[in-house]
Amino acid sequence: MFYKTKSVFLIFLFSFFFGNILLINNKGRINIFKSLYGSRYVFDAKFITIPSCILGLREFVRCKALEMTFVNEKKIFAEILLRYDDNSSTSHSKTKINLIITFEKENIILSHGNRHVYCSYDKNGINTLQTSIKNIDYNIHFKVVKIYNSNLPISGNLVNDTVYDEKTINQLKKIANLFLWKYAKEDLVKVLYPSVHYVTLQNFINNSTTYQCTIEKTLTGAIETMNYRTARYACLLVVYAYETLYINESQKEYWEKVIKLLNVLSEAQEYLKAHDERSLLFINISYALNQINPDSYDKLFKLNFLVEKFVTQILTSKDINKEDLKETKHSKSYETNTHKLPVDILIKLFQGFPKPLKKHFFAYNFDVIPFSLDKIHQKLFTIVELIETEYEIFLEENK
Repeated sequence: MFYKTKSVFLIFLFSFFFGNILLINNKGRINIFKSLYGSRYVFDAKFITIPSCILGLREFVRCKALEMTFVNEKKIFAEILLRYDDNSSTSHSKTKINLIITFEKENIILSHGNRHVYCSYDKNGINTLQTSIKNIDYNIHFKVVKIYNSNLPISGNLVNDTVYDEKTINQLKKIANLFLWKYAKEDLVKVLYPSVHYVTLQNFINNSTTYQCTIEKTLTGAIETMNYRTARYACLLVVYAYETLYINESQKEYWEKVIKLLNVLSEAQEYLKAHDERSLLFINISYALNQINPDSYDKLFKLNFLVEKFVTQILTSKDINKEDLKETKHSKSYETNTHKLPVDILIKLFQGFPKPLKKHFFAYNFDVIPFSLDKIHQKLFTIVELIETEYEIFLEENK
């Protein structure tokens, strides 16, 4: 019951800041996001641009009575949480609070009127910055989540010296401690960025502001990436089991192994879902298993059902046509050696997946299904080994 106890402990993994999330890029551009989970607070922070006789163009963030200007001389990337809690209903105009935060090469400078506070780029300096702003007006909630230099992409551990917010650090630790992290961290994530289209999950989280994505969203993305990995394993398992039983349907011992491992993957899905209920599931393995009778005689028919259900749920309608599946199935024979899934679908699902374990000195090439039963067996054994390795903590419940 280890995994269930752990699941309860981590159920509140994503308790995020309720307010405005500012993403500052190296060119000084500020994008404002709100928390994915909403709150009772009004998200009224806006990025304002107005003509100025002195500056030519004045740009700042306005949040109720607060006007905050950011000067990005160091060309850093930053994620900042901002909220102004003055909920007074009075109609009298309030005195504006003008703050300027300058990211210089050596220090962060907070300017309020004629007063300037110099803060270093470390934990103590960030605490000084946050405390100084709070002392100016207790209604201001200002937190630095992360700051990093634009010239050096961050690699390595999720918890590093670019992250300053303690709650965020704890959330990152929990992600890094998940059973799938050491395998899923190398999975590719699609990003909207001019120079690259895909980066590893670890890169995506570490350099989230570069990709104009909040930490909150990247952590949800991490759970979704692990869910997607689990869905692909389920699909991989039933596809190769189907190919095996199609050639030799007498090998019923594979069926029991497949059902056992699908239950393992299903429990892993539930475990991951408990961390973030809004993450995508891709396929619902438990629901699919409830739609079949594991003890029924026609096991090949059941595998065919699972293959079609999993594939059509993982891929979009643009990627797959159910009629193609039917045509491929009808043309399948031992002599022509066609397979249940068309080649282009196998490539979309399995090409490059997963990254080989360190003890394996060969490419898996699961997108290429072999011709002979023995070679299909070899790949099926590898798939079983991979699932038992990555999802080991769930095996005890399914012995």
